[in-house]
Amino acid sequence: KFEGVAQFAWEAAGPGLATTYCHVSIGDTTYIGTGSGVYKTINGTSWIKVSTNLPERQYVQALHYDGTTMYAALSPDSNQVYTSTDMGVTWALANTGITGTTYFFGFCQLGNRVYLSYSNSNNQIFYTENSGGSWTTQQLPDYGMVYANNGMLYFTARNYLIYSSADTGQT
Repeated sequence: KFEGVAQFAWEAAGPGLATTYCHVSIGDTTYIGTGSGVYKTINGTSWIKVSTNLPERQYVQALHYDGTTMYAALSPDSNQVYTSTDMGVTWALANTGITGTTYFFGFCQLGNRVYLSYSNSNNQIFYTENSGGSWTTQQLPDYGMVYANNGMLYFTARNYLIYSSADTGQT
């Protein structure tokens, strides 16, 4: 047990896994992206690797689920996106249109559009409207992280500003 300063008790809840970078919860199941793949748990104590056909030794930097498709963004070496339509049992490369990336930040979704933020010098993000079948770039004022909430798209930039858009980032 670990006793925190505020008297919170923590207990180990599973095997030691590689560094965790992201997670997504779907119903009672939690998926985590680590330095050694994607794992899932229902109870927090047993973890099952579900990324057996993803490239080895790649960091799963971002995960997302849009209701039918799960997305996994791998970096820093491969800079590839994979999708799964069977809850992580199998993964398929979904990289059409993704070029020149260095580091993925994360996914968000607004309507049927899934956005992928990444570090780049072109001040762009990627988005897909066909479950990762192809990705399109969209220009931003700077580079940073994109979020969606209540029909709005928000962008936090490296210049410490927050931008918002009510038209999927077109203006």
